[in-house]
Amino acid sequence: MLKFVSPRLALSYLLLCTLSCMGVLQIQAARQRLVGLSLWGGRGKSWWGYAAGLLLIIGSFAGFYAFTLALFVPGLAGSELAALFAAGFLLALVVILTGASLAAPHPEGAAMEADKGEVVITPQLRGWVHVPQGLGPFPALCLVPEMGSSAGDLGMVAAQLRDMGFVTLSIDWMVGGESPRYPDVLALVPAGVEYLLHRPEVDKARMGVIGFGLGGDLALRAAGTDEQIAAAVAISPCLTAEPCDSGLDLLRHGSFWQAVQWRRQWKAQSVLVEQLNAPAFLSRIPPRSLLILHPPESPPPAPQTGVEIRPLPATSQEVAQVIGRWCEEHL
Repeated sequence: MLKFVSPRLALSYLLLCTLSCMGVLQIQAARQRLVGLSLWGGRGKSWWGYAAGLLLIIGSFAGFYAFTLALFVPGLAGSELAALFAAGFLLALVVILTGASLAAPHPEGAAMEADKGEVVITPQLRGWVHVPQGLGPFPALCLVPEMGSSAGDLGMVAAQLRDMGFVTLSIDWMVGGESPRYPDVLALVPAGVEYLLHRPEVDKARMGVIGFGLGGDLALRAAGTDEQIAAAVAISPCLTAEPCDSGLDLLRHGSFWQAVQWRRQWKAQSVLVEQLNAPAFLSRIPPRSLLILHPPESPPPAPQTGVEIRPLPATSQEVAQVIGRWCEEHL
């Protein structure tokens, strides 16, 4: 049976372990850029995490030695210490994951709720279109979000590309209330392209498609089969059925709760990645233009003739600028 001597002594050890573990987790979050473990949001300077971690560790020991009475009198045995340290670590982990979820950046698409553009609803298509001001015709871009995301999540990127002179159509995976399955999903991008080609503002000879995550695989598949698409951009495409993130990497881009949702989606996504088989269509796109942006922490795709490969910028604003400048050159 565990004997903790006194509640005050047990609480002192519990706080020591909890605060020191929180400090270690903050240092690790800063070192690995793990948004899901970061109490400051993980997007700012990494020294915030190092400073917060050191302060927590130093404060935990300073408070322990300052307020623990009779410190050097025989007290807790090994089993009691092990139990308190395990409880302290679990408590620290719960506090960190909860706090990081509150501090994690909100999806940027939510900030663009008022600038989604003009709604598009047809039997085959649902999305939002942005049209630049001025006289056309303009080059057009069909944007495909990540699986599980909506067209509204691309509002910021779509609006920036519109301001750069592109008609943009962000399409939803959800049509009629549910995500289409293979092979029905292959009709999403062609439906978006056909819609844009019938818009009077669109230059039909300058049509591009841009996909994010698994949407990148879908964009590559469409570009490899539709010669009306003059250029394609795939941003962090999956290309293989291996999970895009695993372990602590799941906490790199979002909170713990977001990571849980991503893992739930992965099984369905991995099946669809195999069915799309986007790598088999890469060689069919050149001599038309193709750009792949890959995350710096992951290995780049194998080089192929006619395929331009670049590292993925850190923010969505930078991504939009890179895409816009590249499309201005190739459309």
